[in-house]
Amino acid sequence: MNLNVVYELRDRLKTAAVAGTGLMEEDFRLRRAVEQMAPLAKTSPVFAKVCQMAEKTLVSDCDSRTAMVLDTLALVDAVLCTQGGLLKEGQWKEIPGREGKQGTSHPVPYSLMAPVLEAFRGTGSGRYAVLRDAHDASPEIFKDYRLKQLMVRALGDSYGELADMVAKWLKEEDTGLVPLLKQDFDPAGRREMVRRVEILEAIAGKEENAFYLEMLPAAQKEVKEALIRALRHEKANETVLEELAKTEKGAFKKAALYGLEEMKKRSV
Repeated sequence: MNLNVVYELRDRLKTAAVAGTGLMEEDFRLRRAVEQMAPLAKTSPVFAKVCQMAEKTLVSDCDSRTAMVLDTLALVDAVLCTQGGLLKEGQWKEIPGREGKQGTSHPVPYSLMAPVLEAFRGTGSGRYAVLRDAHDASPEIFKDYRLKQLMVRALGDSYGELADMVAKWLKEEDTGLVPLLKQDFDPAGRREMVRRVEILEAIAGKEENAFYLEMLPAAQKEVKEALIRALRHEKANETVLEELAKTEKGAFKKAALYGLEEMKKRSV
């Protein structure tokens, strides 16, 4: 729909308002802009209303021309806002960071969602019980994609039991969660990154083997141990695990041996 005549009407009304409403009856440009609205007025009741109000600003016996001009401008602006668009020249590009399906939106009442959001965003005590009870009563709330980023962030919560509880819920998600788990992953991080690896294992398994291998060289402490354990999902990693079992010590060596043992069980 061509809205040029509506834009022109708005511009002429603004110009007339600045010049003074007492001169509007003699403004032939404004009158022409109003006349151009006639065909469009037949297509929609709202355009018909705009045309009717604009015509009233031009009649000599208009009771309050100033108020009518302001009301007409307000309606025209509202209509253009609802009909407006955004156009940029060039090729369309996908927005990064939204790979895959990350859940759906649910019509959740504010009374249910507000305490959950407050618990995820807050600090202090009591949040664990709020989230646990909300999940027990309305688990569908936590399937809403708008909560996913907060849930992933909660994996690093200072209250370990809360973080572990959220990790348990996320292990029941599908692979649509993978991009959020990999986003800003720190192989030298702490328990939060361990939880991320464990969730990746649960929902993606060997599909994220390339990621485990990529993060391993820079990994430290618990994160390194978790990544070594994750290698067990891919049979092709057997040589890597054998080498790690020879060269590593302590928990890292145990993780490599565990991976080899798990591979052996599956091959039997």
